[in-house]
Parts: sequence; C-alpha cells; structure tokens
Amino acid sequence: CAACFALVSCGLQHAGQLPSAGVVLQHACLGALLVVVSGQLMHLATVVCPSPDTAFCVTTAWAVLQLFFSGFLISPDEMRMSWLAPLQYLSAVRLGYQALQQVHPAAPCPTDALAAVTGA
Repeated sequence: CAACFALVSCGLQHAGQLPSAGVVLQHACLGALLVVVSGQLMHLATVVCPSPDTAFCVTTAWAVLQLFFSGFLISPDEMRMSWLAPLQYLSAVRLGYQALQQVHPAAPCPTDALAAVTGA
C-alpha cells in the first residue's frame, strides 16, 4: 500500500498536482476498477477457451488491442485504416484515461506518447 501511495504521489507531482488524500483515493479507485475490468476478461478467457495456452493468447491479444486503441500509442486521427477508429470506444484503458482527465481537468493526461515526451 505504501508503494502504491509513493507511485501515485510521484505521478501526481509530475502532473503538477499536489498529492492530497482525496486525489490519491480517486486515482487508486480508478486504477482498481481498471484492474477489475481487465481481470474479468482473463477469467472469461479461462472459462471459454479449451486450454490454458489459448486463454493466455486471447488475454495477451486483448491487452495489445486495449493499448493500441487507448489513444496513447497512436491517436485515432493518425490511423491509416480510419474505419478502425470507432473501436477506441471499446478500450477500457482509454476510458480509464478519460476518467483521470475528469478527475483533474486542469492537467489532462496526454493523448499520445509524443506529447508526453515533448510536452507539446
């Protein structure tokens, strides 16, 4: 629990937010909900797939798609196949980022990796 608090407060300091108890609690709840959502798919894949290897492959593919459609690695405007852009609304990671933006609208999370690195 102390390690989680240290990571959250460090991240909030980099985002320009003062780590208060309410802010840390909000971030912890959003992170926990995101973990619960991702864990549900792992359990579903374990029940539906015929073998543990197949369940592992399905879970890994789902995680890759979640990250791809989160808008962090590539923005929907930069996708060459624009017909894939509506799939971004199925990404739990994207919804988690949007929830964090609602918690702190003064310092929104960057929408792509280049903006995170360059600060633009």
